[in-house]
Amino acid sequence: MNKTPIPFVAFGLGFLLLGSCSDAGGDAGSFGSSADGGTASSDAGGGGSGGSLSGGSAGGGTSPVTLPDPGAPPPYTVGHMFFSKLHRGGTNALWIDAKFMKPSTPLSVTHLMHLFDRYEVLPMDGCARLDRGLIVEGTGDVNTLDAGLLRLVGPAGADIPINKRSIFGQTIYEAQLPTETFQPLQQYELIHEWWSGSFWTPGDLTLTQPSPAAGAVELSGAQALALRWSSTPDGFPAYATLTKDDKTVTCRMQDDGSFDVPSSALSELDGFSTGPGSSDYGELRVFKYTWYFIGIDDNAAAMTVISEAGAELDLYLP
Repeated sequence: MNKTPIPFVAFGLGFLLLGSCSDAGGDAGSFGSSADGGTASSDAGGGGSGGSLSGGSAGGGTSPVTLPDPGAPPPYTVGHMFFSKLHRGGTNALWIDAKFMKPSTPLSVTHLMHLFDRYEVLPMDGCARLDRGLIVEGTGDVNTLDAGLLRLVGPAGADIPINKRSIFGQTIYEAQLPTETFQPLQQYELIHEWWSGSFWTPGDLTLTQPSPAAGAVELSGAQALALRWSSTPDGFPAYATLTKDDKTVTCRMQDDGSFDVPSSALSELDGFSTGPGSSDYGELRVFKYTWYFIGIDDNAAAMTVISEAGAELDLYLP
């Protein structure tokens, strides 16, 4: 039985991030100016940058494909799947990570909603402190469910198997794939024995500065961090997140290949130890993404499918 896909996105492989942005960080204000790149869409139901959708904010060049509008999110989410192509640790990697949750979780209390009401209203070419709570599956608040077999079909009809395994009583769906399995701006179909639905990938993004081959970057709170990249245009912005412990600075950027994270934003990330080789470090991610929902329970509950392309580096202070 096929359900109409209700296209949505999120981050944090291996975790379900729950709770809204913290008051301390979420209201800290933004850094930079919207004057250079226009203003963000505030439409929580779609259209903005999150899904790389038609009608979104400018900032990503001219897309050769108009991606389907994901529409409004359903009230509940029953699981999530990440289809992620990231350059990290000096190599490109593509993987699938999926989980089904029990009980179904109201979307309004997950971190997914802050992608609408926080990411969407960031000024273009601006940064803001957006912190998130973290609850790990299996804590009693959220547990994972063995939902049977799951597979993916690629743009050319190629069958992409997804493995299922159990870890400490929690069921995880995963796959490590050749990077060429990811094709930008293409449709993929997620298939279960009782339902199926489609999602689309974002434009590809290749980070050139700092070099992802190094695997790490050192920050100076007194200097801006220069980001440079090339990408497949999809008509929507790129994003950067800089995270240390419970602090996250997010930047919404014109997808024109160049952005400098201001020192005022970097100063929000303190508490680092010194230099690569330390066990105390943060994370830099530069990426594009799409989000879609695949309706399962008469569209009242849905599987959240996230696709992303970019790079991930460890973050240190000198």
